[in-house]
Amino acid sequence: MIKQMKRAIVSLPGIGPGMQAIYRDITHTKVLVFHSSDQYWEDRYRRGGDSGSGSYGRLAAFKAEVLNDFVASREITSVVEFGCGDGAQLRRSRYPRYTGFDVSPTAVKNCRQQFAMNDSMQFFLCGSEEYDSMPPADLALSLDVIFHLIEDDTYERYMRKLFASASRYVIIYSYDCDKAYEARHERGRCAAVLGAPRHQQDRPGRGPVRDPHEGFPRR
Repeated sequence: MIKQMKRAIVSLPGIGPGMQAIYRDITHTKVLVFHSSDQYWEDRYRRGGDSGSGSYGRLAAFKAEVLNDFVASREITSVVEFGCGDGAQLRRSRYPRYTGFDVSPTAVKNCRQQFAMNDSMQFFLCGSEEYDSMPPADLALSLDVIFHLIEDDTYERYMRKLFASASRYVIIYSYDCDKAYEARHERGRCAAVLGAPRHQQDRPGRGPVRDPHEGFPRR
């Protein structure tokens, strides 16, 4: 209930920031301070925060529909995701075999507990031995992550790892604008720069497999 109230407050146009301050006073929630991308998300999950509004409701349903259809129609047998978060989006998925990575030890721990009965899923910390040695999967996913990679070097490392981890497809769900946002943990990047590292840009079949606006939920 508290998390639902928080998401509703943040989404209110025009009055969201002010209402967030009132929410913090009522619930005694300490304000998250951004120092780095890794630190911010570990602090957020450790304090009971979630992955954000994109992992719930109509946006989560839209992504699940597109991804589940893609996995089935392309006969994908293995999926790797960089930024598994709180697992909310994953609960809607139908993947034959899944490996999720995250920078937050708390998120990884929570996902392991949440999906403990599912033998087809495994979760590891970014930078772990599994992260360095995992073979490529059919499909590599990045969902609502890239616009949270504030530092350029973090972004570059992430993109190299993302494309190196896919044997067939990469799917990215992110903003399509190059701008800074009021929230310090968000930074938009244009689709033109959300591509493969230079040495992979001429690989056959590279490009969108579906109109990104098709079926997107509107207000």
